[in-house]
Amino acid sequence: MSEWPQTLLNNFITGAVMAAIVSAVLGVLFARQRGRIEEKVRLEFAQLRAIDEARQGWKIRAISELFAPIVAHLDRSFSFFQRYLGVPRFEQAKSDREVQKLRDEQLFLEAMMKGIHETARNLLLEKFFLVPLISEPMRAN
Repeated sequence: MSEWPQTLLNNFITGAVMAAIVSAVLGVLFARQRGRIEEKVRLEFAQLRAIDEARQGWKIRAISELFAPIVAHLDRSFSFFQRYLGVPRFEQAKSDREVQKLRDEQLFLEAMMKGIHETARNLLLEKFFLVPLISEPMRAN
């Protein structure tokens, strides 16, 4: 009977040591696997962040180099057009001098609008690569 408690104690100690060794080995294996997964996830997020930063940079560049100047040019053109519409007709002029003054003003306004439109056109031709493709809709971020 004295052998039975000793065997039980030996089996318990052996089991505890084996469980500790197995849990240590499994802990190392799981930690290594978790490290690999964390590195893979970190790399994927870095790639996605780089893609997002490139898209954001493209949008900022497109707005600052193309869209904002074109909007400014077209606003100027619109104000000149409104002024052009406000010029009285030649029939309303009472003298040749008034007709010439109206012609001069219309020619000036037409020349200004033409210059503005040519500038906007040249800007589009120079920076065409900043215009998004029609097949790629712009997403609001």
